[in-house]
Amino acid sequence: MIPQFKKIMYSSISLLFLATAAIPASGAAEVQSSIQTNVAPADSIEKDYNFFIKDLNGIPIVSGSGGVAAIGEEAFPIIVPDAISNMAASRYGNGRIVLAGDQRYFSLQNNKEPLSLLSRNILMWLTEESVMNNGMGAKYTGRYEEALTNKKTLRIVTTSEKLTVDPSLPIDVVKVDKWDRSTLNPNKYTVALIDESVKENEVPILKKYLNQGGNIIATINGGDLEGITRNTPVEKRAQLGNWRGIRISEHYPVQNLLNRTGLSLLNMKTNTSGTINHMTADTIKENHFLNRLIQGKKIEDGVLGYEDINLGPAGTDNEKKKSLLLSVLMETLETITPDSPLYDWAVKEAATYGKVQFPIKKAEMPYRNSLLNFQFTHFTIDAGNEKSPYADEFPGKVSETAQPVQNKKISINLGNPDLMYTRALPSKNWISTGLYAPPGKDITIIVPKGVENVSVQIGSHDDELNGLSEWKRVPNIVHFKKLTPGTNVISSPYGGLIYFIPMMTKTPDQQADFSISGAIEAPYYEIGKTTEQEWQKIMASGATAPFGEIKGEKLIITLPSEYLLELEDPRRIMSLWDDIITDYDRLAGLDTQKEMPHKRYPIPFRIVLDKQIKGGLMHAGNPIMVPIEYGSTNYAASILNEAYIKNNAWGFWHEIGHEYQQAPWTWGDLGEVTVNLFSLLTQEKFNNPSRLLDATNGKDSYDRALEFVMDTNPKKLYKQLGDFERLVMFQQLRMVYGWDFYTSIFTTYREMPDDQLPATNQQMIDTFVTISSKIAGENLVEYFSKWGIYCSEDTLSLIESLHLPKPKTEIWLVREEKK
Repeated sequence: MIPQFKKIMYSSISLLFLATAAIPASGAAEVQSSIQTNVAPADSIEKDYNFFIKDLNGIPIVSGSGGVAAIGEEAFPIIVPDAISNMAASRYGNGRIVLAGDQRYFSLQNNKEPLSLLSRNILMWLTEESVMNNGMGAKYTGRYEEALTNKKTLRIVTTSEKLTVDPSLPIDVVKVDKWDRSTLNPNKYTVALIDESVKENEVPILKKYLNQGGNIIATINGGDLEGITRNTPVEKRAQLGNWRGIRISEHYPVQNLLNRTGLSLLNMKTNTSGTINHMTADTIKENHFLNRLIQGKKIEDGVLGYEDINLGPAGTDNEKKKSLLLSVLMETLETITPDSPLYDWAVKEAATYGKVQFPIKKAEMPYRNSLLNFQFTHFTIDAGNEKSPYADEFPGKVSETAQPVQNKKISINLGNPDLMYTRALPSKNWISTGLYAPPGKDITIIVPKGVENVSVQIGSHDDELNGLSEWKRVPNIVHFKKLTPGTNVISSPYGGLIYFIPMMTKTPDQQADFSISGAIEAPYYEIGKTTEQEWQKIMASGATAPFGEIKGEKLIITLPSEYLLELEDPRRIMSLWDDIITDYDRLAGLDTQKEMPHKRYPIPFRIVLDKQIKGGLMHAGNPIMVPIEYGSTNYAASILNEAYIKNNAWGFWHEIGHEYQQAPWTWGDLGEVTVNLFSLLTQEKFNNPSRLLDATNGKDSYDRALEFVMDTNPKKLYKQLGDFERLVMFQQLRMVYGWDFYTSIFTTYREMPDDQLPATNQQMIDTFVTISSKIAGENLVEYFSKWGIYCSEDTLSLIESLHLPKPKTEIWLVREEKK
């Protein structure tokens, strides 16, 4: 057994679907619980499938639809654009269920468009064997076919606000607030439409509804469920309790229901569009997840080759098949719940590989690595976890002599308002405790009465590396859990620093005292609180925990303790970082003393040093993630080095700048450009030479940019330039109008009502050119056109109506001179 899983009783699993022999056992990956398969009658598959394709020359595909999978005996895929399904169906008890990866697949319009016909066919299949009368009188029917032919009405019940129906269709939609026994009577409602909002206590009710002959259509885009972004409603963020680490398998009870019925949501989207040909009974079976699982095992055992399997569009080569198979296996196993009969089997099968060695090249063994990914993603921080065999490798060993704390008081502010008014990346309010949870050890947290809006997180390294081609560490080591008033016991198989996270709500500022026992003290310095004597004592005690933190007023850095404990003067270093960020605030027009919307809420930014991050040399996103080492550079040491911070830390300046970028004027060409206004500001602060003057092949960024500006081609586009050449334009505006020009821009966008913010690229360009011209007091249309940025006709007219003078000089030719 792999230790990070709780002890569980295993039983062999028999999955009756495919005409394939049981997987043979072989070597270290011996299958101790085989997948046994029997034939599903071809005529039964074809009969069901033919309902869905009636009157369709090809099946329509909705681009951006979420992936789904058929994982049970009675389930089958319906739409498979490449290798991942967008729609699947299953029988369950006396009922039926269809899972579609997008609401648009259920388009209840009365026309001959493919999506409309597909929606009709879905209802025809769901209600094929339903009761004739719904118990509501002769006007109603339980079968959609009868509704279409005999002027009767089908009733659909839903909690969703999204379902709209063409009034000419014989359908009544009944909206209910929740799923309970009265609303889910199959004798009243033949079809129920559900979405991701299903609650845990509603799952048994929906299950019983299906068993009794009710029918369900679920329209859910799984690719939207785990990604919590700046645009996610505050209510949903509060409900889930964290920004990252959301899992379909754990936080969406609807997945439990779907898994019981043999269907599953995947955390991905497919981008294919158009139509695809109808499948045969053989291709339907080929695209069932159990078949792909068997093929993966046989390929790994050398029984099959990729040339032997039919996967992907016609002409797909073996390398692409390997990639597609990995995607199918990994995405499906990653999201299943214990309600799936596959779950216990996957736990046991993954355990047969024992402890593996990192790094792991994911694509080399799709079957094994998908099971390992399942193993790495399905852990909790519930009480009783065993220590992972990987914990000592990363995050690292805990000192055996470290003494656990008893009833240590941690006081936190429960206020965690929505910071979207800044138009920039909202901060995550991780509240540091200075405590570390040893792996496999229970930690007891006492939560005060009445406090119900706080989560606890163990670990700082919340980059999930599942999507990378190579893993240098376990891809998931951080998790969180909502706390309840009273005694809570948690543990982590990997260990990590402990954080409290007040949920994003409208809770006013309120202090609450928590008590923690069982954790150990980590190296921790907080400017203004930790005295020099206390820090010397911490340094002398050594690295009890593998990671520690250093906290300024505006920045917290999480890094290996060995580097932190070499820092003689943490106050000096954090004061320097705070000073840099104060300048960023000033440029953005933010201050803790100002009134809203220009008030800087006092949540510090975070930088976390990690063994491996999920993208880029560094990346922003609260926390900012940075590799401990990259090439010949040791960033864990550099971030604490005063000379480096002042002269060479462009990457750090850049990533902190991302936290200030305002979305309404960061159109597609500017993501890695305007961020560097803050890097230029810091470069100037420390009197460093301009990076825009660095020469490559005898030309600097100005040389290349001004060649473009002087080009008279009316079709030239700003995006044809490199990022640093694009930055020249913003630096020119700064040189002509000063840094206050940008402070006014940031301020203006914060003051704009939400419903007036630009959305499209063109709207963003139009708004920015208009605001820039107003702030400059000059008509800048010609200036931006020189840079290949063009306004709409309406905006040109608007700016002309302002009667602003044109710039007195050719400001598009301004450049810095070398010092």
